Amino acid sequence: MTTTPPSPLDPLAMLSFKAMPYGGSYGAYSLTLIAVLASAGLMAWRERRWTPVLAAVLGVLLAHGVQLTYAIPRGLGWVALRFSVPLILGAAIGVLAIPATFGEGRFPRAALAFLLVPLLAFGPQAPARWQRMADGASMLAFSWLVDKPDYRDFSTQMVSPEATAHLRAIQAKIPAGEPVLAWVTTPFQLDFARNPIADVDSAGLGTPWARLPAARWVLWEVRGYATSGHDNYRNDAQSPNEYVARQGRREMALATRLEIAANHSRIVYFDRQFVVFELPEPLDGG
Repeated sequence: MTTTPPSPLDPLAMLSFKAMPYGGSYGAYSLTLIAVLASAGLMAWRERRWTPVLAAVLGVLLAHGVQLTYAIPRGLGWVALRFSVPLILGAAIGVLAIPATFGEGRFPRAALAFLLVPLLAFGPQAPARWQRMADGASMLAFSWLVDKPDYRDFSTQMVSPEATAHLRAIQAKIPAGEPVLAWVTTPFQLDFARNPIADVDSAGLGTPWARLPAARWVLWEVRGYATSGHDNYRNDAQSPNEYVARQGRREMALATRLEIAANHSRIVYFDRQFVVFELPEPLDGG
């Protein structure tokens, strides 16, 4: 079951602990950011070394601010926050490394207490995620997807050696070293050392700066778990959310272009799920 987070335009939204669709809450993420910055400030005050700490703090705030400035007006604040977590965790590691950087001094207990705050903020979700991991499923926070039987079966199948071997055998139809435009559900199965691969996915298509690469070879999963066809793309295009709607429009546009291009190209493989073809010339970058 999904939940609807509060509007990020609400002044109190960043203090809300209501669960978000992809796990966590605004409040948990806010506490994590505050704890990291507080630890950095305490460490700087203790050691009287402000320059590296201020640089790290300003970097975190700048990246966090730019991300939210783009996301919040588009109704995507709750999506952007979950991508801030690696940044915040990286800052926490930097704070832990400060004593070693200075060559002397010890990490104060108060700063360590600050860094325990994220455990309290996200801790209530941990047992369920550990249980999923023990069951051999996933540690993803959003149980509404992880607990779906078809998704679990699909995920189990896609990490099997047989599934990887199958997709790589299809990739082998393309000459080694040739750049490839790949739109598949499981790009991690591809051999990126064999071919330069431009990985197409829905989230990337939703960005304003998305451009097609200069590749003459296309590997396209025309019907897959994440390449679901025109009906779903059309539904996305009708979303009231600007980002999702743009994503759907671009999915439809790219699928249409590839269908037309395939009809005028040399098809080297087709099994009703995957198609590989060589374009007469690369698609333009639009």
